[in-house]
Order: sequence, then structure tokens, then C-alpha cells
Amino acid sequence: PLQHAGGSSRSQAKRPHSSLAEAEDVLLHVAGLQARCALCLLRAPGARGRSPQSAAAASELLGSAYGALSAMFGAVPQEGARLPPWTRKPHVVLEVFKALLEGVYDSRSGAEAARVASSVARLWEAYAQGGTRLVAQSAGRAGKSTYQAKIQRATKGFVIMLIAHALDQQRRWAGIEAAVKRSLTRLEPDRRGGARNGETQSWKEVVGVLQTGMVPLLSCLDGSDHLKQSLYASLREPLSTMFKEMHEGYQKRSKYSGEA
Repeated sequence: PLQHAGGSSRSQAKRPHSSLAEAEDVLLHVAGLQARCALCLLRAPGARGRSPQSAAAASELLGSAYGALSAMFGAVPQEGARLPPWTRKPHVVLEVFKALLEGVYDSRSGAEAARVASSVARLWEAYAQGGTRLVAQSAGRAGKSTYQAKIQRATKGFVIMLIAHALDQQRRWAGIEAAVKRSLTRLEPDRRGGARNGETQSWKEVVGVLQTGMVPLLSCLDGSDHLKQSLYASLREPLSTMFKEMHEGYQKRSKYSGEA
């Protein structure tokens, strides 16, 4: 019996998780908890919500959540018989994405917001492309059957949810000037004047990073007019107009027109 127990123990030690699906499930749920805890810290009322300790803890939690998703997308193999387990849990993945984006707008400083925004943009790109490997975006094109393209086909229907959430957060945001004013309140009065320009530039960077980050999401919908129409029909004003303007801007700036 002891030998049998010892053998079983050794077998379990070699397999801390019975499957990759279980490991990814734990990773996703922990990342979700981290991102939501960060939002609770950033949104806490009173002195607790304004404390440097809360801001530092929130920053660390958001960074950990980003690291978890980045590792998950980076582990996508070049080829495989089955799609990664996370493709079967799209709503769990999207909830982490949503919390991270909300963390951008709730950040205490423009510099922190810009850091988180860059992380969100990288994750958007990885999700839209089916991983972090450098491959052609070919999900909807004939003759292309790369593994990442298969992942794209499985997830692109959920990209419109990311776009809808991003538009809603943009609508709710009070704008650069309000964000700068809020960021300056955490500083001593005699330091606010000198910090205003830096905060303004950082929040402008946030806007630019998120706008650029939307390009891979829109790009993966090329050739899927039914998804774009579904998104447009599901949005209420002013979100539907915002999406129309964003898509028109994407077509003008981001798609090659054949002209030098």
C-alpha cells in the first residue's frame, strides 16, 4: 500500500494540473480577480481611494493580470490539433479585458494610465490575431488555414463585444481635461502647476494608444460585414454614430488604398 501511495504521489507531482485546460482556467480566474480588485482599490471612496498605497497595489494587480493573459496568448503553439482551452471561455477572457480597460480610465495618473493602455492594446492585438506569433491575419480568407487563423475564426465573433465595451467606456469618460484635473488632486497644491503639462501629455498619449489599439480589432472584422452590421445594430446612440465614425476613420487611415 505504501509503495502504491508513493507511486501515486509521484505521479501527481509530475502533473500539478490534470490538463492544460485546468491550468488556463485557474490563470484566467486569478487574472480576473486581480483586475477587479484593482478597480475596487482605484474606486474606493475617501482617503483610502486617494492613498499612494492603494494606487501602487492597483498598479501591481493590473500588471499581474496583464502578465497572465500575455503569457497565455504567448503560449499559443504554431500548430495544434485542438484550439487553446481559453477559446472556449470567451466571456471569461472578455471580463478580464473589460476590467483592464476600465483600469485605464480609473488610473490616478496619466503615466499609469498610459502604461495600462499600452498593455490593453497589446492584448487586443494578441486576441484579434489568435496569439502573439507574427503571422498573416488570414482568418476570413480563402486558402489560409494556419493554426492562429483557426483561432481567429473561433474568437472574431466576440471581438465586437470588445469594441462595444471600448466605445461605451470612451463615452463615459469625461475627457482629457477632467482626467488631468483628477490626477492633479493627488498632488500637493504647490506641485500641481509644474505637473499639469506632463499629465496632459500622458492622457493625450492614452487616447492615441487606445485609438491605435483598436485597429487590430477592426482589421480582424474585414470580410465579416455581418458582424459589423450586428454590432452597429446593437448599439444605441451615440455609440452607433461613434462606431460608424471610428470605422470610417479606420478605412481611410489604416487600409492600403493602392496609392503612394
